[in-house]
Amino acid sequence: MEGTSPGASAESPPRSSLEKKRRVDGEKSTTDELLAALIHKIDEMNSNLTSRLDTALGKIETNEKEISNLKEEQESCRFDIKQLQDQVNKQEKENMKLRERLVDLTAREMRNTAVFYGFPEGAENAGKCEQLIKEFAKSNMQMEGEVSIERAHRTGRIRPKPGPPRPVVVAFSRYTTRQTVISSARRYLKERPFQHNGKDHQIFVDEMLPVEVRESRRKLLPLKRKLKEEDPKRKVYFKYPARLFYRETESGKEVEYKQHTTR
Repeated sequence: MEGTSPGASAESPPRSSLEKKRRVDGEKSTTDELLAALIHKIDEMNSNLTSRLDTALGKIETNEKEISNLKEEQESCRFDIKQLQDQVNKQEKENMKLRERLVDLTAREMRNTAVFYGFPEGAENAGKCEQLIKEFAKSNMQMEGEVSIERAHRTGRIRPKPGPPRPVVVAFSRYTTRQTVISSARRYLKERPFQHNGKDHQIFVDEMLPVEVRESRRKLLPLKRKLKEEDPKRKVYFKYPARLFYRETESGKEVEYKQHTTR
């Protein structure tokens, strides 16, 4: 047959078709490989994400347990703190009672003692304070009979002039004697100063009290002055430990002054 190459089959496809088919098959194989590789990569990514997600969920669960434990510990700490606060409050109340008891015992030890302020240094002859007080009580306070004294002495350090002289602390044998001395001092000493070396010295006598009581009374002094200014004839005085009283001028009724606070 004319136009037919020798040895070629009449039914064989053209060479260009075979090459095209081989190229298509090759491209399909490459695409399949790429697709398989992509699917494998996606599977790896999914596996990695799943692992990371499981790890994250595990950490979240662990953190939640730790938070729960911390909350329980916090509640336990709050309970412990509340108990400690209660114990501290109880201890403070007990300490306050002990301090009040100590102040009261100290005041009882001082109940026979009075303090004389204003005697110039050297007024007592050779340190004989007891003799000074006995003579002063008779001459300036109109006290009759023997003034029984257990001991008398200066207290504190000598202050440089013109500082005030050291006070004289006097322990009387009886409480009633001390009260009589204080009463007589308030009655007479304002008009009868102590004379020493040609000079007049105003003497003031007060009961001896613990520091805590004196401080409490000191805070009430402005109120005491106010009550006195309202009625100069009114008698205003303290009672132990630091209670402020006054006596009505007309009725003579004793009234305890209590400061009212407004919130």
